[in-house]
Amino acid sequence: MIERLKQWTLGRQSRPALLMRAMLGITEAGDGELTRQLAASLSAAPVGPGLAAQAWRLIELMDVGPAPRDRVEGLLTLLHSFPAPNLPLVMPTGAVIADPVSAALAGEALALRALTKARRHRDRAVRDRLDALARRGPDMEGVTRRASALHGLAADAVHHPLAVARLTAEIARAQHADGKWTDIDPFHVGQALLSVEGADAERALRRGARALAKEQREDGGFGSEERSWIACRWALRAAAIL
Repeated sequence: MIERLKQWTLGRQSRPALLMRAMLGITEAGDGELTRQLAASLSAAPVGPGLAAQAWRLIELMDVGPAPRDRVEGLLTLLHSFPAPNLPLVMPTGAVIADPVSAALAGEALALRALTKARRHRDRAVRDRLDALARRGPDMEGVTRRASALHGLAADAVHHPLAVARLTAEIARAQHADGKWTDIDPFHVGQALLSVEGADAERALRRGARALAKEQREDGGFGSEERSWIACRWALRAAAIL
């Protein structure tokens, strides 16, 4: 799986491919310039409405450069107003969330992850939401909601180790022997598990890697740039566990 992913990255001029090449130890002439071009194009490109879209754009920009202050402040303002997402909500992973409560949670969690990555987790508004998510997250119904909560909390896990551990354990417990989850987008769950460490996460990722391998396309990718980037991290993590 990893060798085919390496081939998939070659010559691709995208943020996921750039990140994958760096992780896989592949050097391509022009990747430095590509990083600068991506930062400029992402800054100029339009962004869809809602927390999830705004949060993801901030994460994309931080992948190729420093966090733009105006984007961070804009996301903080949007988090405070907390607009209802348009349904169905299509996440960057490709997961489609039709339930309004699950969609609202997914957007909030992604915004909290972006703001934590931007080092704004000490802001009172962000801190309060992270604390609230940690209190309610482990008792949420369904793997999709728990995965969203886990992804939102993971970058701040040092403050919420018990909540993160419980969420990870519940997600791992819901996994089937074949590595899948019932009616759940595996990339949404995999992204969350990749953001944490520990025995439960390692076991779930190892099991899930077997099912993941069956999703690989003939070109070596997984149907989209973001899903291929998740698959790359997943495959490397599973290989390190074995």
